[in-house]
Amino acid sequence: MKELKTPDALIEIMKKNGIKFDEIKEEEAKHFLSEHNYYFKLSAYRKNYEKKIDKYGVEKYQSLDFAYLQELSTIDMHLRYEIIKMCLDIEHSLKVNLIQHVENNPFEDGYNITKIYLDNNADVWTNILKHKSSSYCEELVEKYADKDKLPVWVLVELISFGNLVFLYKEYADTYNDFKKYKLLHDVANLRNAAAHSNCLINKLTKGNTKPKETVRRFVADISEFGNTMINSKLSNKAICGFVTMLYVYENVINSESIKWHRYSELNEIFNVRMKKKKQYFEDNECIKTSYEFCKTIVDKLYEKAYDNTII
Repeated sequence: MKELKTPDALIEIMKKNGIKFDEIKEEEAKHFLSEHNYYFKLSAYRKNYEKKIDKYGVEKYQSLDFAYLQELSTIDMHLRYEIIKMCLDIEHSLKVNLIQHVENNPFEDGYNITKIYLDNNADVWTNILKHKSSSYCEELVEKYADKDKLPVWVLVELISFGNLVFLYKEYADTYNDFKKYKLLHDVANLRNAAAHSNCLINKLTKGNTKPKETVRRFVADISEFGNTMINSKLSNKAICGFVTMLYVYENVINSESIKWHRYSELNEIFNVRMKKKKQYFEDNECIKTSYEFCKTIVDKLYEKAYDNTII
């Protein structure tokens, strides 16, 4: 079992591993580790850097400064916050689409689909009852304590994004004329990772993720990247998840003004905040090419939203 180490001890370990303190003083690094982040999380971003064995036979990171890890963690934070907002937009739009269809469906009264869904997902009702302790849902849970009298427009307010995705699928399977949105589970997984403050850009190297053809085609249509580049970058789990969310956002969100607003925020992150200390990453091809790949897609969506908004 590893023992808890002080910031001083952690800095010594980092130095032995080749992490430098040229861009930031050790005292500043200690303060950052003590007040703003913790080593286990911050050190995750080191996976974006190569290790080589030096002349003494010691494996060390190459061209890695503590400031680079600090900057990557800050960029990741901004990206997570934006992802959460975009996923909330998607969640709201899914609820609106579902309820509108229920209202216009002569074969659905709003209670039938709830019964089907809860009969097939008993654990969901158990989780709903747990919301009695929440001041935000307490009244709704008490009012609709009988699940047979629970309408779908109340149900959607009591379940998680992940369970909403299952409900959406259940409804689409029950009523074939309802438009199905694929890849919602991938968006839910990304949303959960962002909401739990998991690192997203801690490993941008080529992976083994196989993107859905719709996502791969989405990138091909919106950019000038070749198949080799697209397949390579989308093989990375984090990049594929982010691009998948953008694809779903484009197809689920109907409001052009909302799209413009969110893409403007993304544009600010990619073209202003991420460039703030771009000199840190000029020698890292993995980070640079991953950034350019995602930035190109964001730029295209931003331009498209701008054109649609001003027309």
